[in-house]
Amino acid sequence: MNVSLQCCDDTIWTRRTFEAKNSATYSRFLHYLRPPFDDLQLAIMVSEPAETAYLPLRRLAMTYGAAGLIILLMTLVLARLLAGRLAGPLVSLTAAADKVTESGSLDVTIDPHGQDEVGTLARAFGTMLSASGRRPKGSSSVYRSGRGTWSMPIRPCSRRRRSPIR
Repeated sequence: MNVSLQCCDDTIWTRRTFEAKNSATYSRFLHYLRPPFDDLQLAIMVSEPAETAYLPLRRLAMTYGAAGLIILLMTLVLARLLAGRLAGPLVSLTAAADKVTESGSLDVTIDPHGQDEVGTLARAFGTMLSASGRRPKGSSSVYRSGRGTWSMPIRPCSRRRRSPIR
């Protein structure tokens, strides 16, 4: 560490312990000195190698960087787990609907997942499949609404998909 005492831009005392191209220098004016030194404008300068001076700052930056990276990885893992938990019931419901579409069989069981909207949808889909499985082909479905009762014949669906635009 190099230390020097200056008075009015002149160095009056120096103690050198190293020579380095890159050094960090700190200077401070010595205020509140007692007479006769109070009007001299004395300053003390301390310098040390830059590697030594900035080592705590580098350690702090590395610690913050590592903590940020760990938090980012934990956030990504948590987001992946939550996305799988939310999408899992929808994927199984889509697979059941595809199985009904491809095979034409209504003997598909659906495990309802929870009490949320997706679970309600899975239960409604299962109820619809079980009700459709009990009805003979070619029968009509009866709907009741506030405007009256009407029926619609149920026809087996063809394997060919129809385009919405004709």
